[in-house]
Amino acid sequence: DPSCSDEFYPGWLCNEEENLIGEIEGISDPSDCQAICQNHDDCEFFNYYVEGHDKGFCQLHSSCSNFVEHEWCREHEGEHQCFAGPKYPDLDDCSYPELF
Repeated sequence: DPSCSDEFYPGWLCNEEENLIGEIEGISDPSDCQAICQNHDDCEFFNYYVEGHDKGFCQLHSSCSNFVEHEWCREHEGEHQCFAGPKYPDLDDCSYPELF
């Protein structure tokens, strides 16, 4: 596990629907969803979830202060069917963007 794993929320989703700024279908993993958030100026937080055997959904949020644990998140524990996290640190290497 990367040393920044405590920054993320496996099994949970952000419930701030009024702060939802975008949703993309067909995303294969949380890391790809975070990358979309990182490339979106207004995005500060992301949700990733999988329904059924389809590819995942990626939701972009401008902020998040309220987390929820949906029943179908719990049903697939271990697979992390639900995943929430901030724009940074990066899921793959725990890095932050360099400030110029």
